Amino acid sequence: MNKLPLNIYFILLGFTLMHSAYYYPQLPDWLASHFEGSGKADNWSSKQGFFIVSGVILIFNIGIFVVLPWAMQRFGIVKVNVPNKAYWLDPERIDEFYVYFRNKMCWFGIVNLLFGLGVMHLVFIANLGDQILDNRAFLSFLGGYFVFVILWLVSFFWKLGKDRPKKV
Repeated sequence: MNKLPLNIYFILLGFTLMHSAYYYPQLPDWLASHFEGSGKADNWSSKQGFFIVSGVILIFNIGIFVVLPWAMQRFGIVKVNVPNKAYWLDPERIDEFYVYFRNKMCWFGIVNLLFGLGVMHLVFIANLGDQILDNRAFLSFLGGYFVFVILWLVSFFWKLGKDRPKKV
């Protein structure tokens, strides 16, 4: 496996944790945690509750994008539904599939962390100010994330679909 995405992932994870640790003491005890379409806060949660939920989301991110793909390869889990399953999960190509899958999932995790970090930063800034979320920035993050997901899906299925066995 290419170690670059995994290294980037863990550096970004560390930055995310440092970002939260930096803002934690500055934030009020009750945080605006949900915002309406105009960006105005319309629901609040305790600071501890907000960070617990954020931590659980971070743990799920690690589990889905780093641990699960590694465990699938480590334990030889082949009950996955992919295009050209017989081709890709053949013993000759299964290692290539796992390397590809782990790298792709790691890149997805990186973008998920970036999106979460960006939104969390907007929430922190809103809570340190007038409790109005910067909708323009949020929609930019959301649009970028949406474009990434579409491109990721297309590239993932393109790769798995193009190397199909030749019909005889």
